[in-house]
Amino acid sequence: MNSTEEVKFLDGLFDDYITSNDSPYLRNMRELEVERIKDHLRPNGIALELGCEIGYMTSLLAPLVDTLHVVEGSPRFAATTKSRQIPNVEVSLSLFEYYEPSVKYDYIFMSHVLEHLAEPIETLQKAKTWLKPGGMIFIIVPNGNAASRRLAEGMGIIKDRFALTPNDIRGGHRRVYDIPSLVSTIAMSGLTAVTWSGLFFKPFADFQLDQLIESGFLTKEHLRGLDEVGKIYPDLCGAIMVTAK
Repeated sequence: MNSTEEVKFLDGLFDDYITSNDSPYLRNMRELEVERIKDHLRPNGIALELGCEIGYMTSLLAPLVDTLHVVEGSPRFAATTKSRQIPNVEVSLSLFEYYEPSVKYDYIFMSHVLEHLAEPIETLQKAKTWLKPGGMIFIIVPNGNAASRRLAEGMGIIKDRFALTPNDIRGGHRRVYDIPSLVSTIAMSGLTAVTWSGLFFKPFADFQLDQLIESGFLTKEHLRGLDEVGKIYPDLCGAIMVTAK
């Protein structure tokens, strides 16, 4: 891997993610992810977040642990997260491949990271060595089987829901996962998937959900209801979450 090109690739995603910060759907998803993660955490943990986007997820995770280390390969993303000045957060600028922690972690958070990585299995293998005995990794990725992608396939907008769409490419995605392929990737890294679940039954594309939320057509009650439906139909959810040891 050419580290210079990889940093350039990551920095090139910054403007798109700054825009997505205004997305009520994506904010709802990050809050939902943290609610699910919180159920697995014990008090007084030390944690590592791999990849921070613009720091919104970081701001939600930080209150749940004593110390949160953040590793980010893009100078622009790292600087934006640092500017939030979250007291118990320490941001390191490094590609994951070159990160060498000085401590072991109770928890490692990988939210919407694996689909971006050049070498996902190798990164998971490294992350495994950073865990304390009994430590846990939380892995969240977009779901290629989401109802929204199935709908787009049925309408002929995309030929294959597991192919990279223009939105995937703009967001820097290198692959599309479903539940079996994610669990298989985790197993190939030497980790064990302990639990898996779907997050939020997703009937429409991100921009359509944003419009429905902003117009008031979809209320908080609707959003909660769609998450409850997702617990029944995890394969059709917008995202997949796996806890691994």
